[in-house]
This record gives sequence, C-alpha cells and structure tokens, in this order.
Amino acid sequence: MSATTSHRLEVPSGQVIVSLGEYRRGEPTLRLAVGSHALDLRSVELAPTNARALSHVLHDLADEAEHAATRRRFLNALRILHSIDHNEVPFLSAERWASFRDDPFLFLMRADDETTQRIWSIIEGRQP
Repeated sequence: MSATTSHRLEVPSGQVIVSLGEYRRGEPTLRLAVGSHALDLRSVELAPTNARALSHVLHDLADEAEHAATRRRFLNALRILHSIDHNEVPFLSAERWASFRDDPFLFLMRADDETTQRIWSIIEGRQP
C-alpha cells in the first residue's frame, strides 16, 4: 500500500503534535513532537485498527487538555472579576460600585446587558 493516511492533532497549548501515518511505503509510522523534541517510530507494528484506536485515544487526550484549559480560563475570569478596582469601572455609580465590591459575582449575574458587556471586556482584556 503506497497511500499515506495522516492524522494531525494539536493540543490547545500548541506544545504536543502527533502525526499518525497508517502506511508509508507499506509500514505504519508514528511521529510525536513535544516542543522542539520529536520522536519518529517508523517500524512500529501498528495495524490500521490499532492506528484508529490510538487516534481516538489521542483525540480524547486533546479533549481533556482543552477542558483543562477552559477550566483555567474560567477560574482566571473569576479571579479577575473579584480583583477589579473602582477606577476600572467608572461607569458604575457609587451605589452600584458598593454592590459590585461586596459581591461581584452576584452583581454580574444581575447586571443589565450593557454593564455585563463592559465588565466582561475588562475581564477579557486581562486574560493571558
């Protein structure tokens, strides 16, 4: 079989790249790159069924990494919300600022769309 079937998978952090070729000149290939390091396995016995199974496992790992990144981003947004200073929200009256300061999470949930968007813009601006 001369056809090469490749699957390229990039984990959201961009640090792990897996290329899986089921056939290259009749033999399965697997390339794993982490950062600037790469590992080529050209003579590994990888039947098409096993290659598909490995591909599914790698996709599951990528999904898990993506969920972890989403959790980190969500928690970071909560931290940012909690640490917003009065000078960053000059559009809030003194009374609304006091309400925000006392419970920013509840304030955000109850805020009108425009206020929510302005506060969310502050959060997004401070995300890494």
